[in-house]
Amino acid sequence: MSKDQSTRNILDRIVGTSVSFNGLLIPASALTSTLSRYVDNLVVWNDHQTYKVSLVGSAVLVRFSAHYFLLCTNHQLRGCRMEDVSLLGRDGQQLVTSSGVRHFNDESNPHYRDLAAFEFTEPCQEHPDLKERFFDFREVPPAALNTDIICAVVAGFPSKDQKYELEEKNHIGRLKRIILCELEQASYNPALLCLRTNSPLDFDPDGMSGGSAFVVQVVGREVRAYFAGVVVTGGRDRFHIIKAGDIKRFLSGLVQARSAP
Repeated sequence: MSKDQSTRNILDRIVGTSVSFNGLLIPASALTSTLSRYVDNLVVWNDHQTYKVSLVGSAVLVRFSAHYFLLCTNHQLRGCRMEDVSLLGRDGQQLVTSSGVRHFNDESNPHYRDLAAFEFTEPCQEHPDLKERFFDFREVPPAALNTDIICAVVAGFPSKDQKYELEEKNHIGRLKRIILCELEQASYNPALLCLRTNSPLDFDPDGMSGGSAFVVQVVGREVRAYFAGVVVTGGRDRFHIIKAGDIKRFLSGLVQARSAP
């Protein structure tokens, strides 16, 4: 079965159905574009006259408890200065840096330590137009039978797909990949969610780390979509995801620490 046919088969299951997503009803025709809009390039500022920025993979933007965070993985940041992690403006000209970085500290699972959050709350107050790029993270997916899970939507920016033309054109061409997946029961680490692609990818997924994952599932008589987590590793036929529940626990700790006297 071709990739296009697999996509059509999944969407056929919900055609004519609106998907509930954070209190809104999303038509099936707009589902993948809606669920993939909260991923962005992970951009690092360079102190260089020509090569002003580096693209080091993908990142997820979330709003949690009135705070704005950029989520990514630590392994994407090797060799980078944390204070130089930035958001690139829609016009491709403006760079906005974060107001601090926090790391997940859980010695029981090394994959949790690969999660990093950069806070953009203060920059979002100064640049209100940034806020619309952040997903309002309210709840995690409820437990469900495999038969109730329709699909997952993974999105990110593979490195080889990005046009990095700073020397001659002072231009960055950004290309987002959106991949439909199914839940895979087997995983090398039970703490991570494993998603299997509907067919092997025909592109190099390097750079998808830090990308977003959303799940579409049946809850009662409704079809609902939820934030499922952040891509931590990936290949041509599957992705492993840091689960939304662990991310929520991580962010809750950050917010509580910020509000502590």
